[in-house]
Amino acid sequence: MIIVSDTSPISSPLRIEQLPLLQALYGRVVIPESIYTELCALQAFGVDTSWLAETEWIVVQSVDSQALVDG
Repeated sequence: MIIVSDTSPISSPLRIEQLPLLQALYGRVVIPESIYTELCALQAFGVDTSWLAETEWIVVQSVDSQALVDG
């Protein structure tokens, strides 16, 4: 199963070191570039996000229609 996610469902388990649960449940998670940027900003709070760029199960994808995002 593939899911598309915003920040909270990823950042919350990331902060308590339980992010592998999402991989176990869904296999693959797709996030927009803006969510990736928000997750990387957690480094300022001591959360290690360096591995995000290398993971294969969290896929960063660009948004095709900004109008759908803004709407």
